[in-house]
Amino acid sequence: MKVHVNVSMDAISVNESFDGSTADEIVGKMKSRVARELSFPMKMAVNAMGNLMFAQEVVRRYNDARKKAVSIPTSCQEFLTLAQENGIATIE
Repeated sequence: MKVHVNVSMDAISVNESFDGSTADEIVGKMKSRVARELSFPMKMAVNAMGNLMFAQEVVRRYNDARKKAVSIPTSCQEFLTLAQENGIATIE
């Protein structure tokens, strides 16, 4: 599976493709990519999160920033689907 993400939130912009055999693996790669741009304390917090917890936090922050009400995902696959439905990712 390949997922292309194009989003800017807060001080982080991601316009990249992520490859993986599972949604969990892809979200883990997204998490690592985002963590690279964060301050040390925030990086530690993000790295301590599980992949699903990271995805849920991304949706919470997306909702706050965009004044939306996207449902909080219960799986990494649902997170990727929500990202595609909201126009910030394409899944191949």
